[in-house]
Amino acid sequence: MFGLFPEEDKLFLNAILLCLADAFSSGDKHTKECVVRIFMKIKRRGNRDAEGIFSKEMFENQLELLTRVKEVFDEGDTEERALSLRLFGCWAYFAKDCPDVRYIVLSSLVTGDVLEVKAAYFAAGCLSETSDDFAVVFLEMLRTTVSSQESSEDIKLAAGRAFAKLWCSFSIAENAYKLGLKLLMDSSEDDFSATMLISLSKIASRWMLLVPTQFELLTLFQSEDRSLRMQVTSLRCFRLLLAREVCIVPSNASTVHRVFGILHRSELQPTLQLESLRLLYKILLINFSIIPCMEIPELFQKLFVVVKNMLKSSVQSNRVFAVNVLADLSGKVLGRQDMWSGGSGCTLASQVISFILDQVISLVTPLIGNNMADFAVEFEVKSLLKTLF
Repeated sequence: MFGLFPEEDKLFLNAILLCLADAFSSGDKHTKECVVRIFMKIKRRGNRDAEGIFSKEMFENQLELLTRVKEVFDEGDTEERALSLRLFGCWAYFAKDCPDVRYIVLSSLVTGDVLEVKAAYFAAGCLSETSDDFAVVFLEMLRTTVSSQESSEDIKLAAGRAFAKLWCSFSIAENAYKLGLKLLMDSSEDDFSATMLISLSKIASRWMLLVPTQFELLTLFQSEDRSLRMQVTSLRCFRLLLAREVCIVPSNASTVHRVFGILHRSELQPTLQLESLRLLYKILLINFSIIPCMEIPELFQKLFVVVKNMLKSSVQSNRVFAVNVLADLSGKVLGRQDMWSGGSGCTLASQVISFILDQVISLVTPLIGNNMADFAVEFEVKSLLKTLF
């Protein structure tokens, strides 16, 4: 972007990072927060980006960065120590090799201040992603923290979120998964249970061998006797596994049938209805090319029923999304040559077009002769026409 010569990019990067570290060291709290936000964005983009920026080939002054932040941690108040810990977590790719950083993070896990402890859990999780031996120690500390009656709810939730980062080797992932599963099944609190369900799904998404067990676990939380919160969370976790393209098990017909069963429940909550349709949509998109053409008409008849039910929803975004799903999947049918040979593609296209037009007419008809504009209806009609085109 700056027209740099070869190798000049390294000098430029080193200068930027050292300037940021100086700003964190000497700036006020707002400046410190701004610096942390920069590196949190890099962290959220993934470990690969962090490795590229902080590799020894690109950046040679790792110790200088750590020294500046350690000074803030040693001399700062609780907020500044928490910010320092978050930076250590963002820099885990090279901070994992520093004994001082390891000690600071582990000792901060047992301090009394909630803000500092939560930041320490974030940092410890990040270090565990890159260091097996650190992860072993951290897992034992998690076991103690979550099992303790003295741990506050905030601390337990932070610990539950940290489980998601214990995946760097299969042995660590398997041990963390087994412990997390036990803690989940022993818990009666929805907040903690939902957090653990997400963390276990993230661990399973890294290792194919854990996916079947996680699939069965998520299925347990889709029954009607579970709380709405847990049912919705389990559906979102299914989509999380599918998003990483590691989940083979839920692509079978029984899973599609199960999701249709959820969507056909009477008086289904809008949130659960939406998450169920999102999951069904994701599964069908992944497997659409291998679904036998003879099964597609029956599949779409079921889908028509689901969409008709969702059009009764009071939530406009749910109604619009349902029609978009129907139209998009029918578009996939139009792209399959085997569906055109028997005329099935043309028939389905006509059905979908008529269905959308009927919905547009049902929305517009009550407004005929009414001089007052209804912006909500106008938005929905425009969305449907866009989908139709």
